[in-house]
Amino acid sequence: MPVGYKDNFSRRMTFVNPKGIIRDKIYQMVGRVCMRFSFIDATDLAPKIKVGETVILLGSENKAKIDASDWAKKLDTTFYEILAQFPRDLPRIYKK
Repeated sequence: MPVGYKDNFSRRMTFVNPKGIIRDKIYQMVGRVCMRFSFIDATDLAPKIKVGETVILLGSENKAKIDASDWAKKLDTTFYEILAQFPRDLPRIYKK
């Protein structure tokens, strides 16, 4: 995924079992958070997964859900600090 600590995606996430949602399913991130990239193990989607596939880091898709409170608990902080750390130019999609 093209998101890393340059986007304020904390390097500490490497050590707290982060996850992402792809096609309604939660997948485990693997390896270290790098400056410009992070990685998810979605081998069960291969070869169907394509470059440009949507990955949800915070949010929900059907029954799969990851919210800022989940990250905050793991990083011993508040959900507001998690949300406030992302730069303005990072794409977001807001849903009601």
